[in-house]
Amino acid sequence: MNITRTYHIPARWVLVITVSCFVVLYALFIAPMHTLAQERLALQSIEAQLRTELQQEQALRAKMAAIANWNNQLNAWQNPDSGQSTALLGQKLDTWMAMASIKCAPVSRSVGQAQRQGRMYKTPLQVRMRCGMQGLAEILQAIESESPALRIENMEMAANPVFVGGKMQNQGMDITLDLAIYQWQGNHRP
Repeated sequence: MNITRTYHIPARWVLVITVSCFVVLYALFIAPMHTLAQERLALQSIEAQLRTELQQEQALRAKMAAIANWNNQLNAWQNPDSGQSTALLGQKLDTWMAMASIKCAPVSRSVGQAQRQGRMYKTPLQVRMRCGMQGLAEILQAIESESPALRIENMEMAANPVFVGGKMQNQGMDITLDLAIYQWQGNHRP
């Protein structure tokens, strides 16, 4: 006699077992994956914020360097005894001559001694250069727009013609500029 017993599992127990399997799977696999995804998003946002701060820091450093350079130039202009102001002006003149659309060639430069005139110092600077009218106009405009403390005292221009094969060719002009740098003594300004 062969007796076979079949067990019938109620549907509610099948449902309970299936739900408990899903709960175990969720607790072991799905919940940690969600947590990792949230942490990854948080780290990505922190990384983006740090990259932005780094870019802003580089721009801020560049601005701070420009401000420090400007401050050094301002100190040089305010201290006529040091000779820094005339050296700074010489550098600017060389830059202006190089930037002129028709290049100007410096011939010579001489700096006089700073002379006190009341509450100000006057430092004479003579520059000789060779260039054309357009280059001269650009340099004069740069000088006038640079600083109210820089004045052109005298300007001499002489044509420099050269005869080649019986024909005259213009080689630019010899120009002498007598400049004066007027500076207040120290930080005393009206």
